[in-house]
Parts: sequence; C-alpha cells; structure tokens
Amino acid sequence: MTKGHIKLHRVLQDSDVFKDPHLTHLFIWCVLRAKWADCTDTKYRISLNRGQLVCNKRDANKYLDSIKGIIVDAGTFDRRINALIDMGNLARHKHGSNTIITVVNYEKYQCNHSDIDDGELPFFTNECDVSKGNQKDTLPIAEIIESYITHLPNHKRNRWMDGSRKIPDATLKHIKSFYKRCDSNMDAVDAYFAKVASWRHIQGHNVDGWKPDFAFLIGKINQGKIDDDKYDDENMAWSIRKYDNASGPDVKESTRELMKLRGRK
Repeated sequence: MTKGHIKLHRVLQDSDVFKDPHLTHLFIWCVLRAKWADCTDTKYRISLNRGQLVCNKRDANKYLDSIKGIIVDAGTFDRRINALIDMGNLARHKHGSNTIITVVNYEKYQCNHSDIDDGELPFFTNECDVSKGNQKDTLPIAEIIESYITHLPNHKRNRWMDGSRKIPDATLKHIKSFYKRCDSNMDAVDAYFAKVASWRHIQGHNVDGWKPDFAFLIGKINQGKIDDDKYDDENMAWSIRKYDNASGPDVKESTRELMKLRGRK
C-alpha cells in the first residue's frame, strides 16, 4: 500500500538509529513500505504479515537511488540493514530467492480504528485519530494502557496490550467511551486507576480472590460504581474481613452480595 500516511513515535529521537541519518532514512523507508494488514504481495506472490515487506536489493536500490543526493550500492544497503537488525529494529528471513523484512514492534505504538471515511486504514502510533467531522481529537491508547498496567501490575493483561495484535473493534469503542467519560484527560485516567488500585477488594483481597480486568474497569456501568466508591474498603469490608479470615458474614451470603454488586443474579 502506498496511499495514506504513517506516524512515527517520538521515542525514535532517543534511539541509536536516530544518531545516524542514513539509518533513520532506511528505517523510515521500511516502515513506509511495510504492509499495514496481512496480505499477499501480488508482485512476488508471498504471504506477508502486518509490518512486513519484501525487500530485494534491486527494488530497494532503485527506490533509494531515485531520491536526490542518496546513492546506495548493494553492499552499503546490506550493511545498513544489518545494523538495524543488530539494533533490534528489523528482523530478516529468506523466502526462496526473496528477502522478507519485519519491522520489529510495528504494532507497539499503533492501533486500528474502524471509522475510516475514505476506506483507507491509516498507520497509527500512540494516538488514534477519533475525529468527528471538522472536530479533531485523539485517543491515547498507549498511555491509557500504561496507566492501567502501572497502577494494577498484577491484574490480567490482554494479548493486544503489548502491541502484537490488533485491538478488537469492540474494545477500542469501549476505550474511546471510557476516555470521554474521563473528560478526555489523561490526568483523570491516572486518578481513576490510582483510586481503584488503592482498594484492597480490587487488589484481590475478597472472598474469591477476584481481580477485575481492564474491560471490567472501563465499562460504563462499572465505572459509575467506581466513581461512587462502591468497591472501596468501607463498602467491601465484609468481603475483606472474610479474606483476612476474620469474623464476617457466611460464605454464601458474601458470595450473593458480591454477585449482586457485579450485576449478576
């Protein structure tokens, strides 16, 4: 795909790659050429995963030589690719007579958004564009996930949280709604997860060792309960006492109250 745009995370400025303008150029070129979705390269008939590209020396040199002032022979190109591999930015493997380059951590600062008017799926970084008409806003996915993990490090982490998989559309929708309910403010998001982390019940100190996951905490109904302190130590004292093997309601009654609080029958 050659249409659309890419975004680069500012962390690039702190990397060893950024110290060398030639390596920076080559790395950005690889990101530009990488596929944004699993597909089959029609020219070479090779199945590629998201973040991969077919990289033959002839094609690479033809492209790089077309840019004014940049002339790269096969040997120089190979050395620079090897340097990026050694730095951990790229990976390479052979497929017959062709070479497949993988941009490492391609997903790390990216997400997908389903509301694309022009039918093109853009390349996102830490922030997803959630524009509505002429109004522009961003959804700081990575920062929200980082806040959750920082405050609740022992709670469940979904596979997509490390950037290795696409965020499910339904989950992205819930994150977007959650962020809006936090007034689109990361300080409010941090305060929310910090508040949750301060409660023993949420940390698993309850009758069945339950720890709510990310999806539970960002749900509209549960967020309302948390905002109203329904899970704080005072309201959940009966469950915490049971956890501490102290006096309290019997197990059946505790479980019934817990299920009621979670919205179950």
